[in-house]
Amino acid sequence: MPRPVLSGSAAVNKAGFSRSPCERGDSGMTFLIRRNDGEWVQPSTTTYPNEAALQELLESSPELLQTGSPIAVVREFSIPGIGFVDLVGITAAGEVVVVECKLKANPQIRREVVGQALAYAGGIWQMGPDAFIEQFELKAERPLQDALKDLGADDETDSIAAVRDSVESGALRVVIAVDEITPELRTIVEYLNGHTTDMELIALELDYYQDDDVEILVPATYGAEIADAKRTKKAKQRWKIEDLEAVFDNPEVAHERALVSKLLAHGKAHGAGAFRGGTGKHPAFSCYYAIEGKPTSCWAIYTSPKPQIALSIESVRNASQAKGESMFAQLVGQPGFAVLDDFAVDDLPRYPNVPLAGLDLTGLDRLVAAIDSIRDKTEPS
Repeated sequence: MPRPVLSGSAAVNKAGFSRSPCERGDSGMTFLIRRNDGEWVQPSTTTYPNEAALQELLESSPELLQTGSPIAVVREFSIPGIGFVDLVGITAAGEVVVVECKLKANPQIRREVVGQALAYAGGIWQMGPDAFIEQFELKAERPLQDALKDLGADDETDSIAAVRDSVESGALRVVIAVDEITPELRTIVEYLNGHTTDMELIALELDYYQDDDVEILVPATYGAEIADAKRTKKAKQRWKIEDLEAVFDNPEVAHERALVSKLLAHGKAHGAGAFRGGTGKHPAFSCYYAIEGKPTSCWAIYTSPKPQIALSIESVRNASQAKGESMFAQLVGQPGFAVLDDFAVDDLPRYPNVPLAGLDLTGLDRLVAAIDSIRDKTEPS
């Protein structure tokens, strides 16, 4: 399907239409078009040929999902034990969007589509962050960091942390894309948004018309304002370093606390802009050092599901390919960094996660030494 002409084109005249697009089905009204001074006529096509066409439309024009942030999408995302969701998207801010498409001709557009979409969301939650990111990268055929960079993310490391938090907590945006929003679907959307905390449910209507070479698309949403208000109400604050330290203030994680304390001390002493707290459900921090004159993430600490260090080798490579490769070469094959052994530096799929439980002080010293060897020895101007 070619890219659509959005409503507002000179080929569309809505004079006298007082109802919103999502009410078109209830009123029985449709669009009339004319060319030059000819007669007003109904478009020759007033629906999609099939649901695959609606999927293709959203894949080629993901901005129609109206996420408020640039988004990368993949189709036929596999969820173990459940099936394939039509589209999954990740925004530049790290929000995860699940999209299920249905046409009004499909009986499932009433209640079944909601249960189906929620099953997909639950399946992604059960997958966990690592498996989710791996599957997204497989479908996108590129690392998530590259996709986020192309979207113009302010900080790819922070966005990836947000993705991980969204999947782990189940705080997903679920979009049911249809050619006509039914009254029953509106009721379900309103109820679930009003009685759930983290999940957001949006109905997206994409009313489609075509006449010869002219295409008309009339987008309308239901539930977005409710979801946005809920998001504003539970606006997340960035974690402070004291929050991270409090997680390890427990005798049961004395080993991990020793590692984290040493790593934090190094970041405080040599970091450039030092720490940036995450905004997810659990405390997380990334640390920035000066690489070639600019602050660059070298590592991040996640506290859930288990304490771990994410090695930001790709961020270092973006600042300096040679220094990123040097960091990798100094750690690969070393005890505690087995996660690197299965990859060459050019095919690291994402930020490798090193469990703190499997790392000792000697291993941490290797990481610190690697960072010291590549970081600028003076603060950037």
